[in-house]
Order: sequence, then structure tokens, then C-alpha cells
Amino acid sequence: MSEVKSERENIMRLLYSSQMESIELGLALADSLQIDITEFKNDIELLYNLVGKDETNLAGKLLKINTLTNLDLSYKNLGTIPNQLKHIINLKIVHLEGNNIQVLPSNLSSLHNIVFLGLEENKLTILPAEIGNLTKLGGLNLENNQLSTLPPEVGNLTELEQLDLNNNEIKTLPPDLQKLTKLYYLDLSHNKLEDLSTPVVNLSSLNFLFLEYNSLAFLPSSLENLSQLRKLSLDNNKITYVLPQIGKLTELEYLSLDHNHLVSLPAEIGMLNKLQTLSLGNNQLTSLPAEIKNCKKLVHLNIKFNPLPTGEKEKIRSWLPNCNIFF
Repeated sequence: MSEVKSERENIMRLLYSSQMESIELGLALADSLQIDITEFKNDIELLYNLVGKDETNLAGKLLKINTLTNLDLSYKNLGTIPNQLKHIINLKIVHLEGNNIQVLPSNLSSLHNIVFLGLEENKLTILPAEIGNLTKLGGLNLENNQLSTLPPEVGNLTELEQLDLNNNEIKTLPPDLQKLTKLYYLDLSHNKLEDLSTPVVNLSSLNFLFLEYNSLAFLPSSLENLSQLRKLSLDNNKITYVLPQIGKLTELEYLSLDHNHLVSLPAEIGMLNKLQTLSLGNNQLTSLPAEIKNCKKLVHLNIKFNPLPTGEKEKIRSWLPNCNIFF
């Protein structure tokens, strides 16, 4: 029995080999020992994912593994990341979304050439410090997990341009996040942030920032540092006021503050001369500043479900004759 077990282990090892002779030997061993090959279903399925299910000569095509750059193991019901991935050193794009992965192995950091890693829709509660070794990473998707924070080593990902953390449990962010000077897209919506922490407002290359469905009560004056920001979404927070520094975001094209507790807007809103969409629905606004008429490019204004008097609505219409206004 132990001999058969040993042979089974050899077969599993050989099934992952990139040598044609080894694959053939592994399959031959399985046949000679009358071992049901379905026992290795997951192993073979992984190999098919590596080289393409349409290939009939699987063994020969395994020679391509060492040069494989794109791997999609999404929605495979994986509980862990296959250890064999560490050997595919030329991988650049890895999709592991829609699995049941709870922990990232530290040896994942051996894949130094990865530029995109998709881990959304898993069950991650923590990231290992070794994530910081993936220094070529340009895109990292971690949405729909159970993360409460990020390790400081994430600051080593200085090539990162897109970071998606939507729908996690994040309450705080590490100061090292501000080292991501190339980051232009950051999604922190559906988390548990209570203040817009220092690392975020120091990400001066940000173009897109999503913060809806958090517990933010105000926007800090340091928000003005985000001078390249084009889209800012803050729906469903607890924001009661907007500081005059909002006027420094002169590249802003889209601003959404639906479902907050706003009672007024600063006159500096009129300095946003590239603003095209402004959404203020479901607040407590009774007026808008006259300076809003300076937003010459504004084409969509949503101000539904605010206690605006009829006279105020007429003023707004006269200030913005070419804007689609929704009261």
C-alpha cells in the first residue's frame, strides 16, 4: 500500500513537470497501477488552464509553461493558490478572482514579473508582507474580500497605477501608501473609513477616487493636494460640509455627493471650470452659491430630494441655462 502511495505522489509530481517525457511517464504509471486518473482531476484541470483546453497534445504543449505570461484560474473553486505557480517565473497577468482563497502564500512573491494580479471575490482577511516584493505590479484588484487594512510593504509597489479595494472592511490605511506616486485609480468604496487619511490625500497622481459607502464626516483641507483629480465620488457618507479648498481641484470633471448631510456648498465650487457632472441628491441643501454659474462646462446637475424653495430653483435655472438640471 505504501508503495502505491509513493507512486501516486510521484505521479502528481510528474503531472506538474514541464518535460514531455515526465508527463508521459506519469500517465503510464497511473495506467499500470490501475489508478483512476480522475484522482488527479484538479491537477490535470490546472494543466489544461495553463496550456489551453483546446490542445490535444497536452504533454508537448507543457513545454510552453516556462514562457507563459497570462494565467486565468478564475472561478475554479480554489481554496489555495497552487504552489506550482511559483515556477512559472515569466507570468505577467494572473487572474485568481472568484475563488475561496483565504491566504496568499509568501512564495507568490517569487513571481517578480507580474504586472497585474486579480484577487477579487475571494476570502482574504490579510495580505502577507511579501506582496511588497511584486515591484513590477501595475494593477492590483482586491475588491470583495474581507481585508481590514494593508501591510506597510504595499508602499514598495511603486509602479502601481490601479488599486481596487472596493467592498472590504478597511478602517485604516498604512502611511506607506503615499509612496505610490504613480497611482491614478483608487477605489475604497464600501469600506469603514471614518476620515480621509493622510496617505490618500498625498497621492498627487490620482485621477479617479471612489469613496462612496464609508463613514466620512468631512473632507480635509489637504484634499487640495489631489490637483490631478478628475473624478471624485463620495456618495453615501456622513459629510456635513465641504471646505473652500474644493476649489483647488481644477481638473475635476465629475463630483458626486449624493446621500450625505450637506446644508450648503462653498462659493469656491465655482472655481471648478472643468466640472461636467455635479450630483447632490438626497442632502439638506436649501440653496446653491451664485458662483456655480461660473461652471460653464456643467451639463448635468442632480439636486433631487433637497428642500429647495421654488424661487431658488428658478435662480439655478437662470444661472445654468445650458445644463440638464434634475430637481
